[in-house]
Amino acid sequence: MSLITAEAAVYALTIIFLPLLLMVFLKIDIVKTSAVVLLFSILAAVKLGFLDELPWFIASGLWTGLQIASIVVAALLFYNVYRALGYEDKLKRSFGREYSEKMKLPLSVFFAGFIESTSGFGITVAVAAPMVAMLGTEALTALVACLIGHSWAVPYASLGIPTLVLSSLTSTDSFKLSQVTGILLSPSLFMTVLVVSRILKFSRRELLISLMLTVFLPIIAYLVGPLTGLIASLLIFLTYITVVLRKRVRNIIESLKPYIALTIVLILANLSGMKGLFSVSSCIVLLAIVYSLFNNRSVLIQVSKKTIKASYKPAMAIIFFTIVADISRQSGMMEALAEEVAGLAGGYFLYAIPIMGIIGTYITGSNTASNIIFAALYESYAKITGLDPYLVLALQNSGGGLGSMIAPSKIAVGASTLESEGLEGLALRETIKYIVPVAAPLMLIALVSTFT
Repeated sequence: MSLITAEAAVYALTIIFLPLLLMVFLKIDIVKTSAVVLLFSILAAVKLGFLDELPWFIASGLWTGLQIASIVVAALLFYNVYRALGYEDKLKRSFGREYSEKMKLPLSVFFAGFIESTSGFGITVAVAAPMVAMLGTEALTALVACLIGHSWAVPYASLGIPTLVLSSLTSTDSFKLSQVTGILLSPSLFMTVLVVSRILKFSRRELLISLMLTVFLPIIAYLVGPLTGLIASLLIFLTYITVVLRKRVRNIIESLKPYIALTIVLILANLSGMKGLFSVSSCIVLLAIVYSLFNNRSVLIQVSKKTIKASYKPAMAIIFFTIVADISRQSGMMEALAEEVAGLAGGYFLYAIPIMGIIGTYITGSNTASNIIFAALYESYAKITGLDPYLVLALQNSGGGLGSMIAPSKIAVGASTLESEGLEGLALRETIKYIVPVAAPLMLIALVSTFT
């Protein structure tokens, strides 16, 4: 390897591990971390002789980042409108205390997956955990159950942002990448149901129903791609309620009407050819405005301010990290590192990819950020080794999703809505014990793929 290529590989490795140093050891927030990493990547590109091309690298990354951020803001706006119009309160009231024991697992896994698919931002655990606690579960148990339970849907958060990001930064089709991710995550969803049922001491009959319903995930992934999380979680949740809580179905569907309408709008938009990120975010924002105007006009201004306040930091971090990804990819830094990795480990590094995804999300608190950091590296690694790029990238995407259950930032947000002191440390110690059984099927798939 030439000195220039070796230097590029070192810069790429620094870009990957710099967030670990800044966020875990120095306790710097994700926005400042992303800004520092961006500055380093610019200096590295200049040092490698890409000064003339650098403005194009930055512009390209900025454009992709703005598109991704638009969906982040739109998804949060829609969720805030849904909540402000009282639909979430209606949903809570629709369960009924007589069904409290039967609702704990579906709320922790399937409903949490639904909220994750529609919002993201760590909102999921903050919403689902109090609902499970309200049904008579101890606060720590409710928090741990929802942290584990929501992780299967994280690659489809905010209507598929992590997966769309991974696709946008690589030469892969978002639909196929979503399909492969859903298939890889299916055994982990099965394990998630088993683990959460053990934590909540769930009854055998309802557990068997829940386990059988997990078969919907790979089927839905095959059919709808990026909308997998939204449609699979909604379908599984409503099917469970129909089978177990027959009398409550109408009330629950009534409280979920805005999201059912959103699902229909997005499917129609997709079928009509409106597949771009800006097109999707425009549909979401337009429907949020329509619901506000027809129900309570004053809600829109109030909710818009709240949305901007909550989303501008994550949006900035995504934009900065996306520019970093473009600079490191187009300057050849990640390709140089991939050559080093392939030379040292060959195809055997495939087994480490889900673990790296888990670590990336643990560090950044975001599967999206984890995907952005590793996208170019794994795309180059797949090309050099001849491995299927969809398998390689989906292993990263899936591992990153499961890593959300132990992300300190998500634990902190979830604990903030429960009336109990000192939950964060206890929740991390409890949750980290379960990541191995939940991630085990994914690791097994990676191991088998390594030798085939």
